[in-house]
Amino acid sequence: MGQHPIIGQLQYFLLKIGKGFSFVGRQKRITIANRHYYIDLVFYNRLLRCFVLIDLKTGELDHSDIGQMNFYLNYFKENEKHEDENEPIGLILCAKKDDILQSMF
Repeated sequence: MGQHPIIGQLQYFLLKIGKGFSFVGRQKRITIANRHYYIDLVFYNRLLRCFVLIDLKTGELDHSDIGQMNFYLNYFKENEKHEDENEPIGLILCAKKDDILQSMF
């Protein structure tokens, strides 16, 4: 199964039951040093007063996935967040689970 059906279902789920969530973008493009990167889903939560970035992975969680999310979070802190807002939250959702790596977080 590809990511597109999952992204649509997750977007629908958060908007229906997630209190305070507003949709910002799907496959949200950010550009750094003339290179384009894409975040699967971006929401803003009015209650938390922060962006929520969601990255979907079809395999197991890997250290590079965590680094990629930190990269996205740093971008949002520097370029999207206003002074009166909280820092962004990142979620990485994986189709497969690695018990050893998950126990480290």
